[in-house]
Amino acid sequence: MWLFIFAIPARHVKARYWRISFPQLGSLHSGALGWQEAKEKPAKERCGRPAYGGMNEMGSARSFLLAISAAVMMSLSAPRCGWPRTPEGKELVVQMGWGDQVQYSGDQALTTVERLRKFYDHYRQKGVDTILLRVDVFRFARDYEWPEPKKIPSYAGLPDAIVDGQENQWQATQDAVKMDLLKDMVNLAHQEGMKIMAWNTTFDEGMPLDMVYYYKGDIDGQNQDPKTGKTLYHTHDSTSCCFSKFIEAHPECVMIDRTQKKYNWGTLEFAYPRARDYAVGYNCWFLDHYPFDGIYIDFRNEFSHPEFGDEFGFSPPIVEEYKKRFGVDILHDEFDVEAWRRLCGEYITQYIRELYGMVHGRGKTLIVGIPQGNYLGMPNGNQYVDWQGWVKDHIVDGLIIGIISGKFIFPDHIGYGYLTDTEYGIGLPNILSDLNDNYWPLCARYGVKLYVSTVVPVNHGNRLPVSEYVKTKVDGVMIW
Repeated sequence: MWLFIFAIPARHVKARYWRISFPQLGSLHSGALGWQEAKEKPAKERCGRPAYGGMNEMGSARSFLLAISAAVMMSLSAPRCGWPRTPEGKELVVQMGWGDQVQYSGDQALTTVERLRKFYDHYRQKGVDTILLRVDVFRFARDYEWPEPKKIPSYAGLPDAIVDGQENQWQATQDAVKMDLLKDMVNLAHQEGMKIMAWNTTFDEGMPLDMVYYYKGDIDGQNQDPKTGKTLYHTHDSTSCCFSKFIEAHPECVMIDRTQKKYNWGTLEFAYPRARDYAVGYNCWFLDHYPFDGIYIDFRNEFSHPEFGDEFGFSPPIVEEYKKRFGVDILHDEFDVEAWRRLCGEYITQYIRELYGMVHGRGKTLIVGIPQGNYLGMPNGNQYVDWQGWVKDHIVDGLIIGIISGKFIFPDHIGYGYLTDTEYGIGLPNILSDLNDNYWPLCARYGVKLYVSTVVPVNHGNRLPVSEYVKTKVDGVMIW
């Protein structure tokens, strides 16, 4: 018997890759608990404490890429049966990008309460415990310069699939804000017995609207026309789709290069207290206005394409602090690059600390998604990620390992010189052994939950079966 389960990966206003995938398809088994046995179990036994149904060899390593509308229709018409549990007792977490879903789903877009209810019921029946709901588009509607896509001059003449999808997303968001659909998204999840976290991608602040976003000949991040299956190319240069009003007013709060002339758009320079206050503040807004169970953030970036890994991170506060500590001017002299990377990382840690204080002050949970290893990686840079310190100081309640921006965002502009790169298998141990030998012991000791993204491509694009992750000591698995 075949069972299909998916979640919608949240993508940004500017669609850059398929919004929906069936990460693994395969025959369904559940270790000691077979499918027929699971069906015969009482509902309470099948749908109690979360446990992700183990799937055996999940077909090909790469995801099957399907049009979002077809995927949603399949999900809503799937057999109404419970998701078999395994003895491992893993939690099941899904990412849901509402903005992406409405971008490509046509008349199946989740724009009504009834469609949302059916969608969530499907999640519940598959054993989902927590939904990470990407709320960025609601923030864009409130806090960004976000012009209607079809009215952006540089979009004229682009393939219809590029423009129409963005127009659908923009219009659906405007309508959802007017009817306060976000309230229903949260309440319905709770009615179905699932937790729901507000998810913001921290480094998606946009870029000036007059700057070129895609160049002529670039492959669009969406990659294929959902109707024809043909690769989508930009027929001419197209400009930015959105820009945060905060960065527009405070451009110094974007990471800058050593020449002090080039910005890493999308990012925030957390060496500035103002930038940290801003990011804490917009996350606080969602907790204060809606009954989310907590905040989930990651550092994916859909605007940047640095030329190399150590290009950015030379803002005046960092320059001054490095000189204060080591007596060296990093703008003009040779310097200890690793010490600089770690200094940059200290400000990321300070942001996490301040965000944790806000979230816990409201009695909520903070989960942070990071790449494997100790560096942010493409396309943000080699800033140090002190996840060990976060765990020891307990300034996070949970970590999701394996969250990356990925080369698929700008396949023509991926840069070089990153110390760690999951997709290319650079500088990292086997992720399964890393989870068991490094992440789990520390997280278990300090009471921090450990999750893993099961769809991250490892070592030149290969994806491991979900069953391999389930065998590790993680508390839960996250799927798209």
